[in-house]
Amino acid sequence: MALETQFLQEMMFAFIKSGLLTTALQLELFTHIAHGQRTVAAIAAAAHADERAIRIVLDALTALGLLTKTGDQYGLDPLVETMLVKDSPAYAGAFTRVTLNPRLWGAIGRLGEIVRTGQVPEAMVDVPEHEFWVEFSEASEGISQIGANAVADQLVLDPARPAELLDVAVGSGVYGFTALERYPRARLTSLDWSNVLANARKVAERRGVADRVTWLPGSAFDTPLPAAHFDAIIMSHFLHHFSLDENGAFLRRLFAALKPGGQLLVHEFVPDDARTAHQPALLFAVIMLATTAKGNAYTLAEYRRLLENAGYRDVSSSALPVGGSTVIAARRAP
Repeated sequence: MALETQFLQEMMFAFIKSGLLTTALQLELFTHIAHGQRTVAAIAAAAHADERAIRIVLDALTALGLLTKTGDQYGLDPLVETMLVKDSPAYAGAFTRVTLNPRLWGAIGRLGEIVRTGQVPEAMVDVPEHEFWVEFSEASEGISQIGANAVADQLVLDPARPAELLDVAVGSGVYGFTALERYPRARLTSLDWSNVLANARKVAERRGVADRVTWLPGSAFDTPLPAAHFDAIIMSHFLHHFSLDENGAFLRRLFAALKPGGQLLVHEFVPDDARTAHQPALLFAVIMLATTAKGNAYTLAEYRRLLENAGYRDVSSSALPVGGSTVIAARRAP
């Protein structure tokens, strides 16, 4: 019973942990400590913040295990130093601009009302060129690389031959750009809203692949796609925004754009078929409940049915070792 009580208490106070993390990243506290500011006074000065407030925040972060403390000196947990120090190559803190975005916080705060009414105050995915997707594009580059590598690992292309790739709803563009880095003779079409593509173009230029990218602005549902043109289509974290019926129609649209023998790769949060155990996917479904009109996290059985009904074959899946997501692969028959 004591463990159950502790678990409930942790749930009740979980929002404070999220607030502490986003505050520490906004003020770059981990970065200041990594750069040698170790006392309250030094860290407060570097962050241009109040000393009393900084002390309270630092001590709370220490209690959570994110910091160490010896006397009046604060230090970093090794994982924090790797992932939350701003100039680290593996910096992942930028993605809190998405996960701890005020729009999502506000939506979860209204979850009871949303559940009672079935109505979402703002479905951002339904608004053309919504500014949230630019924020997502800017914040997701680093964290997306893990998934992009996993998707590229599943691509089956001949590196010695030209190939046409399509990346749907590209965000930062990292998925398609990683594929271009693996396949030097491939070309990529990147499809997303024009304001999102503006940021993705910067990423492509920085990675040296922009000369092999065609930018296709518009809605993923309505923008014309050439028939039987693409050797492979990549789509990450898109289908969860929509209903099963909408996704079925959309997958048929992509099927028509694939060459015979072409490959579709879908990266998604995929819960267990019983929908009882996969916490990351099932909690993500709650975000879809709070922010979309019809979205959800769908099981592998549901994706398999959608894909096979749309004409795809050879459906397979590969779970990522971190992050709780899955890559689903399928083909159009030769």
